[in-house]
Amino acid sequence: MSDAGAGSDPDENDGDEPGAGGPGTSGPEAGGPTSGGLPRLDQYFDALSNERRRYALYYLSREEVANEDELARYVAARERGRSPSALSESAYERVRSDLHHKHLPRLADYGLVEFDPRSRVVRFRNPTRTLATLLWLSQLVEGE
Repeated sequence: MSDAGAGSDPDENDGDEPGAGGPGTSGPEAGGPTSGGLPRLDQYFDALSNERRRYALYYLSREEVANEDELARYVAARERGRSPSALSESAYERVRSDLHHKHLPRLADYGLVEFDPRSRVVRFRNPTRTLATLLWLSQLVEGE
């Protein structure tokens, strides 16, 4: 049989689906399927592709736990190249709101952080070697 028909039967499990035990399920570290509907490597690149998410991960990789306010002040200051004390309240609030409603939930969906919107506490989850390496490389490139 040629490869053209391979995988065309939706009931056929070719080993590339989660839990199939085949070659596509070598685990999250190797890019296997995980939460958020994307393979783990795609989640990492998506997380790092946005400046706010990237800066939040830099901060959390050092501090491990932060409240949303301190995290937002760091991210806003980093985006603007200023100290947190030099930020306008409106600039900080825009970043805080964006993190709260968009970026932190996405990072939590990917399993990279734990985020409690009620307490506004963000905790960095134990990163894989792959994520730690990607964060290190990203910080190196950005001069963090």
